[in-house]
Amino acid sequence: SIGSNDLTQLTYGVGRDNEKMIPLMNSYDYNTNSESIRRSVSHLIKTAHARNKKVGICGQAPSDDPEFLRFLVREGIDSISLNFDTFARGRINTWRTEIIETKLPEENRANTYLFLDKCDKLIDNIRIPRGKLRNMKRKQRKKVEPRLVEITDKFNNVFTEVSEISYNFVKDLNQAGSLAFNEIYDRYNNQLKTFEEEIPKLTKKIREFGIF
Repeated sequence: SIGSNDLTQLTYGVGRDNEKMIPLMNSYDYNTNSESIRRSVSHLIKTAHARNKKVGICGQAPSDDPEFLRFLVREGIDSISLNFDTFARGRINTWRTEIIETKLPEENRANTYLFLDKCDKLIDNIRIPRGKLRNMKRKQRKKVEPRLVEITDKFNNVFTEVSEISYNFVKDLNQAGSLAFNEIYDRYNNQLKTFEEEIPKLTKKIREFGIF
């Protein structure tokens, strides 16, 4: 079982909470998703599997970094522990990666990951304002303003539809495989463009409720 935090500190010989190190972490690639950590993890998985041993990982990295999670799935790790607050997203990312890596040729994978990243960013952009609107609506109860109901419903619908685009895109790829990739990609990408244009307009409208 790999502890990602311990492995990172052991490899670099310095604590991750070191006050002098924190500002330099990204500048000098001092993180779990660095090339040196990846090489170590990859070597361990290959060596363990060659001896019929299973490998798991726990720690902050698989929960915080979707790209590192994808790397682990590609390398064939046997189990991944996720933090409670990222468990649902981690399961989704694992499911996606397994399908992408097994069903698609390499030349289609990059566009697929970029598309899913766009979906995730759109969802993240509306997650907090959507939560604030829903909470505001709940507090007003029977006295809730019709305008607040309308804009909250729009945020709920956009959140649901973008989530469904992301899910159905991967599901269709899983069923159709690489032969229909361009047709599937174009169809869902066109759907997503509509929301990329709509979401900035929606976020401006909620300023009237004091949400920025």
